[in-house]
Amino acid sequence: MKWRPIPDMPGCFASERGDIRGPEGRIRSQSPSGSGLYMRVTIGDIGFRVNRLVCAAFHGRAPTSKHEAAHRDGKKLNNSARNIFWKTRVENEQDKVQHGTYRRGIRKAGADHRLSKLTE
Repeated sequence: MKWRPIPDMPGCFASERGDIRGPEGRIRSQSPSGSGLYMRVTIGDIGFRVNRLVCAAFHGRAPTSKHEAAHRDGKKLNNSARNIFWKTRVENEQDKVQHGTYRRGIRKAGADHRLSKLTE
């Protein structure tokens, strides 16, 4: 398994499978974010999204502050290095439409948006 250093985080590494190793050398446990959509790790007292750390380690820093770590297959829990890459918000939203994961303001069976007011 390949490990690469995470830019701007001395002693921290990301694996090609999506594991994160902290500065003390142990693999950090991951937990769902508050929304439950993304995996997070805590290093020190700060929480980080795993997809951004893996993307930075394997594909370099984000080209701009507007870039997001996007999932090639649309599965937000698949944080392998081959599945994560940098995209702009517009590109990422277009991918969500193609993956069928874009959440609209109407209710669909199994894909309700919590703020939707209308049904089809």
